[in-house]
Amino acid sequence: MGYLFQPLPADLLNAEPPQLSPLEPDGGRERRLTTVFLSTVFAVPEFRDRVMQLVGAKSLGGKVEVFRDVRFRGEPDDADGPEAIPDGLIRVKGPAGFSAIVEAKRQGFDAESAAHVRQMAKHLTVARERKLQRVVALANTVPDQAFYAAVRGHALAPGVERLRGITWMETVDVAFHVLDRKIVRNPV
Repeated sequence: MGYLFQPLPADLLNAEPPQLSPLEPDGGRERRLTTVFLSTVFAVPEFRDRVMQLVGAKSLGGKVEVFRDVRFRGEPDDADGPEAIPDGLIRVKGPAGFSAIVEAKRQGFDAESAAHVRQMAKHLTVARERKLQRVVALANTVPDQAFYAAVRGHALAPGVERLRGITWMETVDVAFHVLDRKIVRNPV
């Protein structure tokens, strides 16, 4: 299913459109937070641009696509389990063009957790293979140097320079900044 009735991009096998009111009985807090984040990235260009600047993207313009629970074509079915499925994907089509996998955690990324390290290594591999600019690690705390070192040491993890961490609090700060400056366009 595509977002706002647009067809699913050809390189995606499965993806869901995020919705601003995630009333999903099967989704936990992390999934609801991610859904609201992706929906806001889609709906508020000023928020999107400022958040993307936090992860090293240049000024963005153009059409944005956001998806959650993304499965790319060509990936082995459940070879690495459900942790191989990124929480989200952001694509901005336009002159600057930008694509990022989003992986979110309610708490943080743990260097001691083999599952967290393997998951991030897998996302970095997919990002490199698909020529995506970033893997965004969104959590209560930014991944620390121990996590970067653990991911860098994983056999699957080329291109750790694509990994950028931002906190939930940074996204809230951006939202308040956008509202305080009254740069949100009123569609009415």
